[in-house]
Amino acid sequence: MKVLSSPEIITQPSDNGLCLLHAVRGECHILNNTAAFLWEILEEYSQSNDGLTPEELAKKLSERYNISYDNALTDVETFLSDAISLGLITILNQEAH
Repeated sequence: MKVLSSPEIITQPSDNGLCLLHAVRGECHILNNTAAFLWEILEEYSQSNDGLTPEELAKKLSERYNISYDNALTDVETFLSDAISLGLITILNQEAH
């Protein structure tokens, strides 16, 4: 599974992280600094429509915050689960090669 940030999201920096405004739903979600870091990576890769796997995100999170890969993966999975349920993330379907 690869994920992208939804094109319906408008971002605005805040004092404590990042504010995400869902343009269609009119909902605002505040991300802490760690989640904001993940979001910014997703946005970067979403511009090229490549997307990232949870494992790739976990590796970047582990390196950035100097935490174990396993802890980073758990954090990424929680972040993605929440973001998907809120409509903030788009899942790319992968065909078997």
